Amino acid sequence: IRVTLISGLVLVLACWGVGDVLLAERVPTLIVVAVAVADIVLARLTDVGAQAFQAFQLLSRTALLQALIALARLVAALLMARFGLLSSAEAWALAYLTTSVVTRVRCVGARIATDRAA
Repeated sequence: IRVTLISGLVLVLACWGVGDVLLAERVPTLIVVAVAVADIVLARLTDVGAQAFQAFQLLSRTALLQALIALARLVAALLMARFGLLSSAEAWALAYLTTSVVTRVRCVGARIATDRAA
């Protein structure tokens, strides 16, 4: 996990730098960084969690993680629609990042529960 975090941080910083150079006038930095953290760091942590479940023959939990991600994003979109927060790309990026954090925390919690049960 340490390597994933370190390499992810390096790649996020690279995305931030490239985003500032290439997209500075069109895309706010917040969007670039939020999506980069969600997709480069947090998505990879979910992959690591899924691999851990596979190693213990817990494929139903691997599937549950993927379903949880989709469900969390759906709930976020519905809440944003309900409360009128759909007009901002920054709001979408933050919702995307938030759902990524929530599902990854759930992944870690499920992994700890699996360790305790074993």
